[in-house]
This record gives sequence, structure tokens and C-alpha cells, in this order.
Amino acid sequence: KDDGRIITLIKPQFEAEKKKVRKGVVRDREIHIYVLEKIWDFTEDSGLKIVGLTFSKLRGPKGNIEFFMHLRKEGESIPRFGITKVVDEAHSFFEGKTKYG
Repeated sequence: KDDGRIITLIKPQFEAEKKKVRKGVVRDREIHIYVLEKIWDFTEDSGLKIVGLTFSKLRGPKGNIEFFMHLRKEGESIPRFGITKVVDEAHSFFEGKTKYG
């Protein structure tokens, strides 16, 4: 559907290389950025536009930071530099909180 929307939950622990995931948890900011850039490229190569990106304020069961990406077939993608901003915001938000916070 041309005017449809997709909201996808990105779980970096399943997208990162296995050797970079310790006990099923990704804590490294650079790995989060790498995973989001990889998904960004795949999404745009598929003809979709990234119109929104944010992080979930609830961590995954093991404490992973997860992200939401809003996609559309039409429109313009948000600037790619937004990836770093969102990852930084996520890490700041969870800094000092328990894995469930």
C-alpha cells in the first residue's frame, strides 16, 4: 500500500555480529550505531523511507537498548546523522539505571 506505514522494533542483539554480543546483550554505543546504519542502508535499498527513529524507554528482557524505526514508501528520509543523536539519547537516558529501568 503506497500510503502505508511500518513501525519496526530493532533489537541490536540479533542484528550485530555474534562475536560482538556478550551473553545476548549489546551495550556498546558503536555497535548500536553500526546496526542502525546497516538497517538504514537495507531499508533505503528496498525503496522505503525512514521518517522516524527513536529508542524504546523499556529495555529488553536482558537489559538491551532497543530502537523503533518508522518507515514509509513515500516522503523523504530524515537525516542519517540522526542515528548518532538517537543512540546518544538512549545511552544518556539509561545511564545509571538498572537493566530494567
